[in-house]
Amino acid sequence: MLAMSPEEITLRKIIETVEGPFYLNQCLSEAGSCTRKPHCKVHQVWIRAQDALLEELDVTLDKLI
Repeated sequence: MLAMSPEEITLRKIIETVEGPFYLNQCLSEAGSCTRKPHCKVHQVWIRAQDALLEELDVTLDKLI
């Protein structure tokens, strides 16, 4: 039995509850994790990819069942 309604539970919430926060690359996880971040040409690509992934995972269970 679910503690909340399927409209309130996202796939992202389920994954992060089991696995914790996840990141496509270490540089996205915490400040100071990469010294190259200020001049890295790929960092903005990682940010956009991370945002797109999280947006897709924010689908609620009622949409999946």
